[in-house]
Amino acid sequence: MLQAVLFDVDFTIAKPGPELGPEGYKRLGERFGLELDPSRYREAREKAVEGIRRHPELEHDEEIWVAFTERIIRGMGGGSGSAYECAVAMTKAWEHAEHFELYEDALPVLEELRGHGLKLGPISTSSSRTTGWRSTRCSDRARSAGRSRTRRSSRRSWSALVSLQPTLR
Repeated sequence: MLQAVLFDVDFTIAKPGPELGPEGYKRLGERFGLELDPSRYREAREKAVEGIRRHPELEHDEEIWVAFTERIIRGMGGGSGSAYECAVAMTKAWEHAEHFELYEDALPVLEELRGHGLKLGPISTSSSRTTGWRSTRCSDRARSAGRSRTRRSSRRSWSALVSLQPTLR
């Protein structure tokens, strides 16, 4: 009998909010003395994605995402030395649940599942974001598993999380 449902957070139940989009990049860039052009975001992101796809040792680690974000910032006009520091700050912004918005249909689906007595478990390879959701309770094991960021350790993360039964309340 089905007892729990685990679901990915990023782009499944939640999407990046405005602080992680073109205008958010612009505002953050200003803090680092950069003049970023939001109209260049889409093209800069597409070029950054191409560069990441070609990386021979793609791992889900912090430096890959900082490099990806720095490419976006430079593509938006942030060519100065502070582009890297701005990229680090933007990458860290992705780690906070408050910078995300739930998709419109997420809550009704979660309520339906909960109504059937199922335990719900948000999971993500994206840092500790799943522990940031106000309504989520996870054990220390789930938090440490959620911090595993490489492909190899993702398998261990999944195993650890599958053995848990975190619950949204």
